[in-house]
Amino acid sequence: RLNLGAVLRDGGRLREATAAFRAAIALAPGVAEAHANLGLALKEAGDAPHSIPAFERALALGLPDAGGVLAQLVQQMRHLARWEGLAERSAALRDLVRRDASHQVQPWIFLGGGAGPAQERACAERYSAWRTRGVAGAPGLQDRRRTLAKDGRLRVGYLSADYHEHATAVLIAELIERHDRGRVHVTGVSYGPDDGGPMRRRLAAGFDRFVDVAACSHAEAARRIAADGIDVLVDLKGHTQGARLEIMGLRPAPVQAQWLGYPGSMGAPFIDYVIADPVVAPFDHQPHYSERIVHLPRVYQPNDRHRAIGDRPSRAACGLPADGFVFACFNTAYKITPDLFAVWMRLLEGVPGSVLWLLESHPEAVANLRREAAARDVDSARLVFAPKAPLPEHLGRHALADLFLDTTPVGAHTTASDALWAGLPLLTLRGEGFAARVAASLLDAAGLPELVCGSLTEYEAAALRLARSADEVAALKGRLAAGRASSPLFDTDRFARALERAFAMMWAIHASGQPPRGFAVADELDSAT
Repeated sequence: RLNLGAVLRDGGRLREATAAFRAAIALAPGVAEAHANLGLALKEAGDAPHSIPAFERALALGLPDAGGVLAQLVQQMRHLARWEGLAERSAALRDLVRRDASHQVQPWIFLGGGAGPAQERACAERYSAWRTRGVAGAPGLQDRRRTLAKDGRLRVGYLSADYHEHATAVLIAELIERHDRGRVHVTGVSYGPDDGGPMRRRLAAGFDRFVDVAACSHAEAARRIAADGIDVLVDLKGHTQGARLEIMGLRPAPVQAQWLGYPGSMGAPFIDYVIADPVVAPFDHQPHYSERIVHLPRVYQPNDRHRAIGDRPSRAACGLPADGFVFACFNTAYKITPDLFAVWMRLLEGVPGSVLWLLESHPEAVANLRREAAARDVDSARLVFAPKAPLPEHLGRHALADLFLDTTPVGAHTTASDALWAGLPLLTLRGEGFAARVAASLLDAAGLPELVCGSLTEYEAAALRLARSADEVAALKGRLAAGRASSPLFDTDRFARALERAFAMMWAIHASGQPPRGFAVADELDSAT
């Protein structure tokens, strides 16, 4: 029953998988792995509240490596804003990584604990080694050829599961269309679902070649990539949900890089480069990366200038008061920490009539955040929750907010780009690691570096000052609106040329027989430096 449940879960048949795991538990209640797998199936089915007791029972029974289950438990508590006991469990998770006592701690979850980039690399290295254990190069995949195809164009492959309505797809869609076909041939390699939607169709049409390997084994997918003659393979998933790291582990391309999907080091020896910028991963952070750092000139994140912004709704239609300053944060609930929430509540107290506009998530998270507000003597009605909406509609309602408050240690990434594209100023806190620096990078590229704070105290003071200065907020909005047509953040053609130069430099280093090395791409020049 346990094995059957695992097969069903891998196939996405979560209801049947849950039934199989419950049957296994009925037959042998003391098998910790059955409770752990039940928790995973419930989590993936969107039932976070019931996943938590399953994870807790698995930990109580004992597991050979408890780190993976403890990480999942911590993450589900974050999603539900269940903060009681969260600090202690997060500390236990950090301790497991510090002591090298677990190889199964999911690195994306670990980023949320703020352990710092050194420990985040250690976590990623152990996890990558565990995930790819037993993976060996299939026949023909280790050929480190150093010549290009006859037409002289670099063959670039983008590997992802997110070629559908997903944040990554939203960011890269125009980039794929704007690649210079005289310099590069681009292939999309998809192992995710085909939802048949407009984004899927747009991406499939945007690539020179689009390959669906969702039904292939890791080895077969790697063989197909190698057979296509991909020179530079770019992983867009990293350690996010649904990633198939094993494909990259088979080394199907001579040069392999990771970009966009995971904000940190993959900790994998088969990834040569991480594509970043001087803000998110300065060169003095190289010890925190197993990959060599490559700097794009201004910003590491692309944008789609075709994102439609819907009509501005009324405040009443969005549940907002007719007057008063609107602080907003449309990051998912798991990024909200108790310490940051306390700052937000002090801001509401300091700005009479203001509200905090959050993205609606699980009903329990909404109830818990309202309770936490009341516990801090703030009227819980001053928390307003925006239901999920199609992207144009969501972008349109940004106009009702006055200031986006970023989170830390995992900040806004695509949500930050959305806010800036929609003309909403964003206040962020530059943290230690990549995940805590993305919004700082975007603000720099958008021409608003003064909205990047160096400490939580500075962040709170800046938010309070802006909330009391309508003229300053209006000026920031005006600068964003004026810069949409010219700022590096939204110049997709400029970005595409820089990325192509980065790929060319990676290939030149490889073709010369040298090991990968870090470098910076010159802005709007024909070569890398």
